[in-house]
Amino acid sequence: MASFAFVPFKDLYPDGAFRAGVQWLRDQEGSPLILLDQLGAYSQNEVWQELARDITVASLRTLDQSEWQGGPVVAAWPSEDLLQRISRELSSGRATAVCVLMYGDAAFQDAWLQANKARHAETGAPYEGRAWTLPPVVERAVGWIADTVNQSTGFSHPSDHDKAVLVLEQLRQRGHAFDVQALYARALVNGLQPKPARELSDLADRLAGGSRLRVSNRRLLRSDLVQTWEAEINGG
Repeated sequence: MASFAFVPFKDLYPDGAFRAGVQWLRDQEGSPLILLDQLGAYSQNEVWQELARDITVASLRTLDQSEWQGGPVVAAWPSEDLLQRISRELSSGRATAVCVLMYGDAAFQDAWLQANKARHAETGAPYEGRAWTLPPVVERAVGWIADTVNQSTGFSHPSDHDKAVLVLEQLRQRGHAFDVQALYARALVNGLQPKPARELSDLADRLAGGSRLRVSNRRLLRSDLVQTWEAEINGG
């Protein structure tokens, strides 16, 4: 099972964070990788280049052409797209451990670290982020969606899109209010990768904003599914 670490943003950014990430990499087994969204800052920083002189350094654009074959990964100040790519590498088994060099306090980063139970790269202390919570019925719905969606296609697949929209519509019709960012975070905890988690939260946000989302097949879902979850949770 992969292990997860983090380097806090405020105290060490950027040189100290990069140094801590390299040290973490050297303590791991396997072929090390430092992954950035872009290589511009790295190519202009001689200190970083010296620290990583024997480590594969790649960007999202160059990773597939790099020599990296699998092993521990430092995600340097990642975007959501970068964490999505790392999630794919974890699913394939190529990434064996991940250390995130944090940047700011973005919700997607916070939720990803919590979902993966990350620990401080130097002290081993567990990551403590925001308390993302959902009402029990909404949490049940998110778990059900995460279990049924095809992760490789996400909600671009018509049937997965329709089921997600129908569940979200039923939640709204039954009066279950929730925070969209919390939905995203709990989707990650329930096993969705960042991209489909974001797609799900975007669907919820559009419905909350009054949009009517197209559904091709309303017979894919029982019309009383959310009501059934309510009865189960309430012991009825």
